[in-house]
Amino acid sequence: MLKKLIALTCLAACSFAADKAKVILIAGQDSHGPGDHEFLAGCTILKKKLDASMGDKIETILVEKNWPADESIFEGADAIVIYSDGLGRHPIKDKQAFIGKLMDKGVGLAMMHFACDVPKGAQGENFKKWIGGHYETKWSTNPHWTCDSILHKTHPISKSVKNFSVNDEWYFNMRWADTPFHTNILQGIPTKETRADRRSYPHIAADEGRKETVMWSVERKDGGRGFGFTGGHNHANWANDEYRKLVLNAIVWLAKVDVPTDGVASTTPTEAELTHLTKMDRGVIKAKKKKKPVQKQTLSKKPSTFLYESKIIKKNESVDISLDLKGRKEIVLYNGNGGDDINFDHALWVNPRFVGPKGELPLNKLKWIQAKSGWKTPQLGKTVDGKTYSENGTVISNVIGTHAVSMIQYKVPNGYTTFKATGRLSSGSRSKGSATFAILPNYVAPIDTNIGATLVPLDLFETHEQLEATVWATSPMFYNPTNMDIDDKGRIWVAEGINYRNFRRPKINIKHPEGDRIMVLEDSNGDGKADKSHVFVQDKELHAPLGVAVIGNKIIISQPPSLIMYTDVDGNAKFDPKIDKKENFLTGFSGLDHDHSLHSVTFGPDGEYYFNQGNAGYSEVTDKNGFTVRAGSSYSGGAPSVTSNKSGEISDDGHVYVGGFSCRIKPDGTGLTVIGHNYRNSYEQTVSSFGDVFQNDNDDPPACRTTWLMEYGNAGFSSADGTRKWKLDKRPGQDVATAEWRQEDPGTIPAGDVYGGGAPTGITYYENGALGKKYEGLLLSCESVHSVVFGYMPKAQKAGFELKRFNFFNSIKGNATAKWFRPSDVTVGSDGAIYVSDWYDPGVGGHAMRDASGSGTIYRIAPKGFKPVNPKIDCSTIAGAIAALKSPNINVRALGFIKLKEDGSKSIPALKVMLSDSNKYFRARAVWLLAQIAGAGLQEVEALLKSPEEQMRTVAYRALRRQNYKFWELSAQLAKDSSPAVRREVALAMRNENFAQSHKILLTIAQQFDGVDRWYLEALGTGCAKKEKEMYDYLYSKMKPGDALTWSPAFAKIAWRLHQPNALSDFRKRAQAGELNFDQRKENLVAIAFVDTKEAAELMLDIANNGPQDTQELATWWIRNKETSTWKDYKLAGHLTASVKKKKALDLSKHLSKSNGKLPAISKILKLKGNAKNGQVLFNSKAICFSCHKVGNKGMDVGPNLSDIGGKFGKDTLLDAMINPSNAISFGFETANIKTKDGKEYKGYFIDSDSDPLVIRDLGGNRTNIPKKNIAKKEMMKASIMPSVKNLNLNAQELADLTEYLSTLK
Repeated sequence: MLKKLIALTCLAACSFAADKAKVILIAGQDSHGPGDHEFLAGCTILKKKLDASMGDKIETILVEKNWPADESIFEGADAIVIYSDGLGRHPIKDKQAFIGKLMDKGVGLAMMHFACDVPKGAQGENFKKWIGGHYETKWSTNPHWTCDSILHKTHPISKSVKNFSVNDEWYFNMRWADTPFHTNILQGIPTKETRADRRSYPHIAADEGRKETVMWSVERKDGGRGFGFTGGHNHANWANDEYRKLVLNAIVWLAKVDVPTDGVASTTPTEAELTHLTKMDRGVIKAKKKKKPVQKQTLSKKPSTFLYESKIIKKNESVDISLDLKGRKEIVLYNGNGGDDINFDHALWVNPRFVGPKGELPLNKLKWIQAKSGWKTPQLGKTVDGKTYSENGTVISNVIGTHAVSMIQYKVPNGYTTFKATGRLSSGSRSKGSATFAILPNYVAPIDTNIGATLVPLDLFETHEQLEATVWATSPMFYNPTNMDIDDKGRIWVAEGINYRNFRRPKINIKHPEGDRIMVLEDSNGDGKADKSHVFVQDKELHAPLGVAVIGNKIIISQPPSLIMYTDVDGNAKFDPKIDKKENFLTGFSGLDHDHSLHSVTFGPDGEYYFNQGNAGYSEVTDKNGFTVRAGSSYSGGAPSVTSNKSGEISDDGHVYVGGFSCRIKPDGTGLTVIGHNYRNSYEQTVSSFGDVFQNDNDDPPACRTTWLMEYGNAGFSSADGTRKWKLDKRPGQDVATAEWRQEDPGTIPAGDVYGGGAPTGITYYENGALGKKYEGLLLSCESVHSVVFGYMPKAQKAGFELKRFNFFNSIKGNATAKWFRPSDVTVGSDGAIYVSDWYDPGVGGHAMRDASGSGTIYRIAPKGFKPVNPKIDCSTIAGAIAALKSPNINVRALGFIKLKEDGSKSIPALKVMLSDSNKYFRARAVWLLAQIAGAGLQEVEALLKSPEEQMRTVAYRALRRQNYKFWELSAQLAKDSSPAVRREVALAMRNENFAQSHKILLTIAQQFDGVDRWYLEALGTGCAKKEKEMYDYLYSKMKPGDALTWSPAFAKIAWRLHQPNALSDFRKRAQAGELNFDQRKENLVAIAFVDTKEAAELMLDIANNGPQDTQELATWWIRNKETSTWKDYKLAGHLTASVKKKKALDLSKHLSKSNGKLPAISKILKLKGNAKNGQVLFNSKAICFSCHKVGNKGMDVGPNLSDIGGKFGKDTLLDAMINPSNAISFGFETANIKTKDGKEYKGYFIDSDSDPLVIRDLGGNRTNIPKKNIAKKEMMKASIMPSVKNLNLNAQELADLTEYLSTLK
């Protein structure tokens, strides 16, 4: 009977399966950036919803990557839906006959979005037959626009679908079948502006007001069905219930299954569902190496602030110049150096003349206003070296001879409308020169005439998706931009760094002995290019300032030792000491002429100033209330001013701050508060309107990071007391990123996105503006080593943020010129566009700057065809101030904030309206202001603590906490909030509160810890600061964890984080427990190591001698490590039973030869074609690189890690480093000779030269601790320990091969 029942059940199941319609969803190949063309993620949502709602009637099969490996999957198919790219990437471009056979069988076929696009001809004709029509290039159009739905209400596809309004890339004006047989399912009416979109054509624009079909269906003669749907570009639209239902209905109808009366029901996708299998979720964008199509623009069109600029002119080349002079009162003839040096750049303007109704006026008949050149002086009627110029034996007298870089200023006489000339090189160039011919609108002063305007041309850049880059300004309007800011008038203020470390670049052509400058650049005519430049201030006190902030008439310059505040009293953007004011807003910062120093100020959404300081030296800063912050570490050096440091100093809030640190302060100079610390060199910070701070930090060696800075967070670069560099504490088995940011130490925050070697610089957060809604919430971070501006769309994840990286703007790889792009800053303009400043240099690292010209450029990133508009700001009214508060630009928002706060309760009605704005960042901006308006304002914010949005609850609590409004009542309430992020904020708020008041709230928060979320754990630990023992005892008594071996993951982590002496016996038990895995035991060893008592040290010694083998080894390392720090007084290393075998260093003498001295110049080696495979062999053999350097997991960890060296430097720089290794020794790899008093000699590089004992590593990678009292002589070697390839008997071709291999390491 049982067998019969089983047989019947199987029969029924098979019959049921056979009755199901079979639908195949084909997801196309990945394309575009995050959130667009998410074919796999979109198909996954559709399949999930169909399975849930129609699973009893439809079997849905998902095919990834364009086409199935086994085509038998199509057997028995009822419908095929293709969601993919079109044209050459279409899944069926080579499968027409195959699909045709399926069509003959009556199989349904649908195309979605780009899949509707096939070439006219055979494929187009097939689509007309199969689905009724297709997108045809130059006939159809594809603008982004909002479709207000016009639905076919009686068709089954439209069942129960309500009208909707969705912005998408809706294709329209399809090429229909010759005899149309389609049914219009969804239509919309594009606006006049949409029809005039750059993608459109005259015949599109002419049909204004016509309904356009964006979804259609057909019923074919073969019995099959079809539909086309042109939406689907924006992945987020699948969250629209009506939009999604329409497509689900269509798929069901396509498979000839009855569409339910109420349509296909489906729940709105959660955030997790929407992001599942997107390109960012799968890491495709992060790992993607394929080049995007380059945004083509030639340098010769309109590249810069020049009215005209030629290509680079060389021997036997010339350029004919013609310029419309309408409205011009003067012009400047300009010659640039052609992108190299100025040697032999003899330029000649032939037959220069003004042309107009009065005829032609040769310039040799006029006097110039002023003129300068890079060599000698410009000559009329002659070449610059005094020779006559002839053509075909005839002397030409109307010539101007000059030498790059030159400027010659002329007044334009009345009655002349055009300038004409021919530009070429004169005989003095000796076939070696190169120059550009250009025309400037005015003479740039002060004039630095011995260099040229040098930039990376636009055709060497890639921009994200449909955005484009243009040149907004370039040298000589400014030089070496370290930082920039944009004011309410759209002017860009640039901090120059011409004097930056000139002790390392003596060949710099530009000299500013009067001090560095703050420049003001302006696009006065709105054409998208700066045409005016002037000096705001040049001050001897300014020496490579790293920050400029323009907040109203306050200009704040970050110049160690002070934040200098200039007040532009008369508002003319020119500092006049007789009228304007200058004061040191804050002082006491270290790091003069050092990049690890004081960085730019950012105006926060709370109305306070945010800034940070790097780890160069010791800083002691006192605010105007007398509150002092002290911060230091063991790091010194890098600049003559940084000769010492000190650590462990306690600030006035009772905390110890280490290394680099971030602060906020009120505009009146009071309320100085440290919000994070222990960085290497966070170049800048950005603050979202919700109050979330994001930062980056550069490498030492390859572990650069972009991080959300949790309040009070310790980033982990140095030990918690600041005395030890991370290299000293790198544990066995740890990779660099884990060790550098101490990710396995209690008390450090997660490092965020750690992406390897680099040198990150400016950072900003885009919330609204010209880029459109899809980019709202975009974090941008400049990475100068990789020549890229990274993009992130930070996503809340439990108590922290997830940061997935993609390239937003970058120069192309593999091009020597492109490698000179070194972005130093990025910011959002008052016009809503993105602006990026370029320092311009072929290399980063080692501080061997090679660009003698000091050039710089500002690029603008915006949608194609963008026309800049800087709204006029009028903050005299509340409406005007609200408009300012909604600006894309931080400093315009500052003006609105200040005015609305001044108006107090009068501002509340307008701010309440803002609380309901569709832009969540606008709502957050209103929250901060309302909280600072007593009474009704505070009550409005308190009501938001019940908002369904966790971000709004978070910002509301932050704002109320800062006003100390109902602090304990609201903290107790929100400690029970459903959101880990909200509870995190409450935990952080307990940091400076005593145990008696905070312990119950912290218990509530601890009881909700999931045992996994490191952000949450660190917030809890931070809340327990300075009361850890009491809190541990209290938590233990209330959470009742039981025996140590049965601790929950949550309590085990809490105990580790607090690492209290009274938990040592439990830690020991867990560290030696065989039933726990190694990672769990290792975690308990760490907890013991972070207790500084003798009992802890003796426990570790016992484990080292008697514990499990793997634990023994790590415990032994801890004993040896801490004998130089907090356990040194216990002298336990001598009691270890394990011995350590020293690694044998490579004997370089066996590999070195006398200098061959025969290598050609680097420029000639670069012309040789290198072979990367041969280079790899050389790397591991004759060149002996492997003996000191690691690539991936291979090689020795002695010198710098070279795993991504090709991404950091161009081939010319790599060659120079191998031939002349002492020219730019990497930080941390300076070599020393040490002789001790007992006659021993040690040679190697310091792991820590500031600690006592000194720790040195030899060529075998062995560490030696040398007490300073035992040192007889310490000598720093000027030469690198790395031998020159001249001493390795490598020839030019071998060097080319080795360079080619190194350049592939990215």
